[in-house]
Amino acid sequence: MKILGISTGTKNGNNDTMCRIALEEARNLGAEIEFIHVADWNIEQCSGCVACSRGLVMGKGMICTRKDDFKALYEKMVDADGVLFVDPIFESGATGLFHAMCDRMGPGHDTGMLLGLNSKLQEQGKEPLDHKYFKQKAVSFVGIGGSDWAVRTETDHAMLAMSPGWKVVNNEYFSWCKDVIMQDDKVERMKEIARNLVEAAQDMIDRNLMIFDKENDSLSYWKGTPGACPHCNGNAFYIHPGTTTAECELCGLRGELKVVDGAIKFEYDPACEHHAHDILSGKALHGKDIFENEGRLMNLHKDPEFQARKAHYTAVIEPTPSPSKNN
Repeated sequence: MKILGISTGTKNGNNDTMCRIALEEARNLGAEIEFIHVADWNIEQCSGCVACSRGLVMGKGMICTRKDDFKALYEKMVDADGVLFVDPIFESGATGLFHAMCDRMGPGHDTGMLLGLNSKLQEQGKEPLDHKYFKQKAVSFVGIGGSDWAVRTETDHAMLAMSPGWKVVNNEYFSWCKDVIMQDDKVERMKEIARNLVEAAQDMIDRNLMIFDKENDSLSYWKGTPGACPHCNGNAFYIHPGTTTAECELCGLRGELKVVDGAIKFEYDPACEHHAHDILSGKALHGKDIFENEGRLMNLHKDPEFQARKAHYTAVIEPTPSPSKNN
């Protein structure tokens, strides 16, 4: 078994240290460990060029126009059995670096999209993707903040696991933690998170669990406190104004917020659960929609009216140049 720890904090700072505490515990349990201080790696922002999704739709493979270290980082994650992210909290949520990784994970590595690519490759008589890209994986997240402004952290972090459809084991944050390595309860919690991650990863190995397995959607490896969403344990909701209708911002299920026994409960129709964004059935539906829409957009670029509108609005105003890039 291999456990990969990824820290987005300052070099040898609190996040690196807490990640290493967990990795040491994993090694004590017999796991091979690897540590990445990802700020040392060249991870560029997604440009939104849609080359990745079009490459999948057209059966060309996994493509990205950014020539940086993300492909190597993705392969490290794919080759691990469990992944732990430790991320500092700057303004109530995940860091910009973490969001950049999350964006890059996006359509180009979404399981629903990759299954669509596999179908295209088979139609073209080509070799399908390596099965390793569909291997289920245990993943945990820890945010470390210097204050108690942290309520967006859990949802921000879990979004990275949504695209590949990996199973989240723990997802939490530590507040008021400038001196976290001296807080014995937090140190012990990191060790417990490592034990949970190793246990989940071992079970997936024993089952040889693949994301497209029928049992996959119903399996939960969650070891944290139960969340408000009974499906994904998320705690963030978009409430439609003037109604009690809400959508979980993580799994996307729509339901109603109700007060039951003095507590707010989120209830949804179980018949709609297969639409959830974090499981294969929902990802397959989403992937099908993207394949159809990308095909429509590619054809739209040939439309004279589209070309005319694009040319008109492009000519309205030029962007202000970057002060630093033009000196």
